[in-house]
Amino acid sequence: MTRRIALLFTGQNAVSVGMGKDLADHYPAIAEFYRAADFQLGRPISELSFHGPESDLLQTVHEQPALYVHSLACLMALKHEWGSFPVTAAAGLSAGELTAYAAADAFPVETGLALMAERAKLMHEACRQTPGSMALLRGAEENDVRNLAAEFDVDIASVNAPGEILIAGETGKVTVAVSMAREYGIPEAAFLNHVEGAFHSRLMNPAWEAFGKVLEQTEIRSPKFEVISSVDALPVTDPAAIRKALHDQLTSTVRWQDTIERLLNEYRIDQFIELGSDGKLADLVKRVRSDAAVVSITDIPTLRAALAALRS
Repeated sequence: MTRRIALLFTGQNAVSVGMGKDLADHYPAIAEFYRAADFQLGRPISELSFHGPESDLLQTVHEQPALYVHSLACLMALKHEWGSFPVTAAAGLSAGELTAYAAADAFPVETGLALMAERAKLMHEACRQTPGSMALLRGAEENDVRNLAAEFDVDIASVNAPGEILIAGETGKVTVAVSMAREYGIPEAAFLNHVEGAFHSRLMNPAWEAFGKVLEQTEIRSPKFEVISSVDALPVTDPAAIRKALHDQLTSTVRWQDTIERLLNEYRIDQFIELGSDGKLADLVKRVRSDAAVVSITDIPTLRAALAALRS
């Protein structure tokens, strides 16, 4: 029986110094991939990924392109070792959705890197215009979070999994919302570290406006397999719809839980492959369905472990 495989691509806040180094050391094609990315970007994204410093790697303008290159490098390594394999669908968390479209050949890898770099730059600029923050709420019901967000004028940035929701907005308003969370039946609330601003909120409107113009000038084709948009957890295949999804995603709530539920229930996915993270997305999948089969690939040891599981 052929497995129904879904690829998952990580988003921001999943980088670490050293990412991709052992893959580039082991696979000449991946080393060349990093060199080509450095040349295209005009900056040493490989050096930042491999050696840091962490303070520079964590800057949005560097972090998003670094995640893009690393995630695709993980996919390259998997294909080198396992050969070609059928993919039923893919999804990406936040910036990872753009990586998913590149993996599905909706545009060349180089085009995706250019889009990611522009996305990161515009989001960085939007963060500088209005200081914003994000907070993680655990053990929360979505209706309770919606009441909290409405009361203190913040946005729901992401519904990651049952009991895990992010809010975003102006720093002062998020601070008050965090302090009042227990009053709304939310047992745990804390600021999200290493995030430059209020992603997936109205504070990204300047980036939304500018990125839309970039997408209009970008040639996009139908993907080789369906990508589930996290804006509404629906499949996107039409080029115009892909543009809209990548555009709206900057300011819309990330419906990650709904995305995973759709992959499980409607696409009957029986094997998830997480690329570019050390299990963060796998953990979210398991929270949706504890017996879901997930492997995560971020370096040589995790690649070997994933191959062992996939081949069994």
